[in-house]
Amino acid sequence: MSSVISRNYNVIGSETHGMSQRGGSVISYLKIGDFISPLVRIGLADVIISFELNETYKNLKYIKQISTSSDGGIIIVNARMPFAESIKKILEQMKITLKVLNADNIAKALKSPLVSNLILLGFASKYPRFPFQLEQLVETAERISPVKFKAINIEALKRGFEAEESSL
Repeated sequence: MSSVISRNYNVIGSETHGMSQRGGSVISYLKIGDFISPLVRIGLADVIISFELNETYKNLKYIKQISTSSDGGIIIVNARMPFAESIKKILEQMKITLKVLNADNIAKALKSPLVSNLILLGFASKYPRFPFQLEQLVETAERISPVKFKAINIEALKRGFEAEESSL
């Protein structure tokens, strides 16, 4: 994100915590551009990145559907089990792109389970509708990562970018 800020884009972010202190969901919103409100309205999200399959299902209402002026959104999800075929068909009809990766397995292979989020970001960066390129993510990781985590953070981003979509 710092590479976006360094390019003078307006960035607004917010989180909704709800019952997160008791194991519930946390939703983070990030808007890039000239916006006033930090929240994303239902049906207007260009990208959803979900770190857990059930959270994806809960938040499908936010993703943008196809219209006469644009494609539908893209959903990037970390999943260890198959996405429901019925949901896949609905997303396909609405021209919403679904990309699934078992980022947890890659993180375990790196012996660093906490980098699955970076793996998922690297994976997302290979798709044109994702707003960041791998080089921007790596540049940001180089700039803001603590020294002892810098190498693994950059490796996680690159492994995600190189990963093939999971065939679940």
